Amino acid sequence: MAAAPSAAARATAPAPTAAAAAAAARAAAASSSLLLQCVLQQQNGECCCSMHAASKPIAAVAAAAEQQLLRQLLQQVIEISLTLLQHIPAHYDLQVQLNCIEEAVDTLEAAMADGCCLAAPRSSSSSSSSDSSSSSSSSSRRCSCGEKLARSQRVGRRLQAVAPLPLQCTAADRLEALLLLQQQHRRLQQTEKAKDILLAAAEEFQCTECITINDSSSSSSSSSSNSSSNSSSSRSFSDWARGKIIVAAAAHAADTGDPHAALLLLRRVPVGSCCSAAAAMAAAEVYRQQLQDPAAAVRSLRRLLLQQQQQLSSSTAAKAGELLLLLHRPRDAVNAFKAAAAAAPHNKQIKHKLSETLRRCCCCSSSTGGCSKQKKQKIYYLLLLRSFNALNASPSATAAAAAAAAATAAAAAAAEAAGASVTGLEGR
Repeated sequence: MAAAPSAAARATAPAPTAAAAAAAARAAAASSSLLLQCVLQQQNGECCCSMHAASKPIAAVAAAAEQQLLRQLLQQVIEISLTLLQHIPAHYDLQVQLNCIEEAVDTLEAAMADGCCLAAPRSSSSSSSSDSSSSSSSSSRRCSCGEKLARSQRVGRRLQAVAPLPLQCTAADRLEALLLLQQQHRRLQQTEKAKDILLAAAEEFQCTECITINDSSSSSSSSSSNSSSNSSSSRSFSDWARGKIIVAAAAHAADTGDPHAALLLLRRVPVGSCCSAAAAMAAAEVYRQQLQDPAAAVRSLRRLLLQQQQQLSSSTAAKAGELLLLLHRPRDAVNAFKAAAAAAPHNKQIKHKLSETLRRCCCCSSSTGGCSKQKKQKIYYLLLLRSFNALNASPSATAAAAAAAAATAAAAAAAEAAGASVTGLEGR
């Protein structure tokens, strides 16, 4: 990969023609799309490149010189095709992968200032004359590409949302970008900016009353009366947007040292809605980290796995299984990873996450001592790892292996309770 040209070389170079500029823009767009496709394949566990074989972020595996070359390439892409609004998601994804958090915030702020559509637009021929004649007040944030179903499916996959998918896909892109910007400001310890962005998003999507602590009963009644007057598609989108904003507000409250307010906000997400699984996961994290109550976190995750299976995506189920293993609940983690494998049977990232979590749990249990309970937990971990080595097989084989793991774990617990030796099972 060639290094970026120096400032003197750029100053002495002749001015590019219109054709050369267009060719450079097309080449930059192709490079950006190729890199973004590789990043997305890496996140899905499908990338076969040697650099991404470990399924880790680029910043964790690249050397210092390689990171510098990637930064130079990223800067060239941004300089050449900065006016191509459809490549803003590619810029942001690459900046996050390179841990360029400040640059990613600048990219999102520029996109929000322009008010552009963050989704990649289709060809101009697909836009009809009726779209151009519609008023900007009612359809300024609506999809005008003529392929609403395809874009809604793409947005749903990228946001890892659950049906019903957002129908106003441009509005969904804008809300997701606002919440990403708010999250990056929270990571940079800029709480006031994060709060302002959160309030602006709530005001724009007409759910300010959902993130206020006072007068919760009146706010719920007013929101229900407002939602009843809308159509079913608008109501499903407003419920999705309201849930996303509530979860973001709860995370902000937990980060600012108010976990009880965070739990109060998360209870406002209705059970069975498209954001209820994310709310349950956020509540479990608040119980575990801020309130230091692992039993309440386990109860929240168990309710998630039992009552909200229809709203449970593959990534959420895998996160629940990882958290249950960290909480030393391997039997519940079996059910969580079973749900994750059933939702995405070809996602190798689930197996990688399971292996890494099991390795950490086994190291922690072996370093703390050799008591009977810790030995039994280590046996459960080893059985679980052996069972989910079949994740590359069919979902039926995975389910059978998980059932066999649960039965073997129960037999091991019964044998240990009877005083039998577990040395042979542990060494197997």
